[in-house]
Amino acid sequence: MKNPYQTLFSAGPDTTETDRLCSEVMGRIARREKALIRLRAAGFGLVAAAAIVCFVPAIRYLSASLGTSGLGQYASLFLSDSSYMLSHWQDSLMTVAGSLPVMAAAVITALIMVSLVALRRFSNSLVSLRFAGAGFSGGTAQLR
Repeated sequence: MKNPYQTLFSAGPDTTETDRLCSEVMGRIARREKALIRLRAAGFGLVAAAAIVCFVPAIRYLSASLGTSGLGQYASLFLSDSSYMLSHWQDSLMTVAGSLPVMAAAVITALIMVSLVALRRFSNSLVSLRFAGAGFSGGTAQLR
């Protein structure tokens, strides 16, 4: 005797329509992911380019600050009369530290950090973009 459920489910629904819909949805997801990766790569590329371009004014600012800080005069004093500088090294060190252009050094350090992080993220986005159609997800592309 035949099971009634067996005859009911033996002729299942046509899977070609489901397969076509699934492939369309997966294609849209892949195109959207690729577009987001392109947008991310462009954004990080622009940030990296802007940080690198900003180095020129920051270097000028550092050189102007070094010129007005009097650090060259302290170096000249150390080279001409190092015995005085070494005998009073705590006072000399604090005076030299007080004359350093800290703000200019902080700006340059921040620009270096921003440019390095942006370049790293930009390169990761390019790698992800390269492998986006190969079944890899966003930032987990593995190089062989």
